[in-house]
Formats: sequence, C-alpha cells, structure tokens
Amino acid sequence: TSLVHLRQVYPLPASLEEKLRAAKRVVVVENNATGQLANLMQMTYGMKLPHRILKYNGEPFHIDELGRLIAEVNHD
Repeated sequence: TSLVHLRQVYPLPASLEEKLRAAKRVVVVENNATGQLANLMQMTYGMKLPHRILKYNGEPFHIDELGRLIAEVNHD
C-alpha cells in the first residue's frame, strides 16, 4: 500500500508515471465531479485509471468514509 500526494498537479512530477505503472491498483481520490486529475494522468501517460473516488459537495473526505470507499474499490 502506498500513497502519493501531489502538491502541484501541473506539470505532473517526472517520477509519477513510474509509480503508477508499478502499482497493482491505482485509486485516484479527488474533490471534484469529473475526475480532472485522473483524466490529466490518463492523457499524459496513456494509461487507464478506472478506480476513482470523487466527492463534489464541497466537504472534505472523512477518514472513515474514505476507508470504506477504498475498501469497496479493493473488493471489486
């Protein structure tokens, strides 16, 4: 299990592609409705990132909520 937190999303860090390709599963967590960061990574690296957790009601994720949502993705 690993975590990558991007402080700046553009330009994407040079080391990010290697980390994404090495991962068994990538879950992109974003506070927006369209998955803008995942879309940018897909366009930049030419890879699919189907596992997304999106929240767009203006509130932050709560740790218990995020844990449950990640568990659901890992159950697929």
